[in-house]
Amino acid sequence: MKLKAILAVIIVLAIIGLIFFTDSGKKVIEFLSGKISETASFIFGPKSTKTFRMSLEVSLENKKGFYEKSFVMKNSNFTASSVYNFISVDGGVEKVSGSKRVEIELRGINGKFEITSVGTLRISGEANYIRIGDYERSREKPYQIEIEALPFDCSPSCSFKAENLNSDLNFLVISGEVKKLRSDGSIDQIKYLKEESLTVQGFSGSLELKDSIILGGEAVQVKGSDFLYTG
Repeated sequence: MKLKAILAVIIVLAIIGLIFFTDSGKKVIEFLSGKISETASFIFGPKSTKTFRMSLEVSLENKKGFYEKSFVMKNSNFTASSVYNFISVDGGVEKVSGSKRVEIELRGINGKFEITSVGTLRISGEANYIRIGDYERSREKPYQIEIEALPFDCSPSCSFKAENLNSDLNFLVISGEVKKLRSDGSIDQIKYLKEESLTVQGFSGSLELKDSIILGGEAVQVKGSDFLYTG
């Protein structure tokens, strides 16, 4: 009996070796994996990654809906006319704090963009081009940057635009209008939100503050309490 058990173990190990360490075995695994994926797609439906154009516009009265939201910046651009708590470049703090509004421009940003729980705007990461007021600088090696702006504390309101942002967003309570757009920019569908929840999956685009806050770009899915936009 012991000999039979040992032989059985040897045979099983040999089969496993053939499957995982030979070209023929790897082809069998690939075939079975494909069949499993096809079966899962048939049962649960395919996972869509197709994007569509969309926008979400929120009045300044409802700006808190965007608090505690963060985005990944990849080769992004940022412009702002705002007041700041600080602007740090390569560890040195620029003299821009106070009530004076200053225009800044950053290009080629890789890092993080966020609006905090108290409404400050923070950017941390690196950038290849920096303009603060009339003073500009650029170089091939990125500058290390850290910014904290107060875009909602201006009168009249400050402005900013951040491009090439990426995120999955979850709004617990938001009021505004969300649109699904056609490829030419015309409105396909529109939904007016009144203190409702909203999720935006696979967002890639811009966030802009002027007379209102506008999130615009592409998404894989936008879902509200009673509607669903997909590509």
